[in-house]
Amino acid sequence: TPLRPLEFIIALIVSRLAIILAQITLLLLVADFVFDITLSGSLLLMYLFVILGSILFLGLGFVLGALAKTQNAVMTFGNLFIFPQIFLAGVFFSIDSLPGCLQPLAFILPLNFVSDAIRQVANDGAVLGELMVPIAGIAVWLVFGISLATWLFRWDEAANG
Repeated sequence: TPLRPLEFIIALIVSRLAIILAQITLLLLVADFVFDITLSGSLLLMYLFVILGSILFLGLGFVLGALAKTQNAVMTFGNLFIFPQIFLAGVFFSIDSLPGCLQPLAFILPLNFVSDAIRQVANDGAVLGELMVPIAGIAVWLVFGISLATWLFRWDEAANG
């Protein structure tokens, strides 16, 4: 294909975003109509952070895929990357409840920035100007993930995968 790696990665991200946006729309509709849950903040801002978080994690997923040589290795790398974040990134319980030595690590995890922004918008009605820390963290992880994925990408391995 005449596509450069960055173009190929962007095309994959855009195609997956369509599915993700349909899923989040369905979830928000069920939350509103079935459970009578409403967002305190902007729906547009919620979608923005869902999109940014999705791109961030898709980019990091491409990095893991480039590092792994088999599908089983990709799944293993993915679990090694995702599993600690589930417990450390403040999704299910506060980062403040972690041991002090783990808190600095937890604050820089990509899932922490995404979940914090979404939580602030949904629960507290935060506006864009109040979300500079999560935005900065997401931006750093986005640039890191997409840059590294593009650098590690190899057509010969993609064709054989």
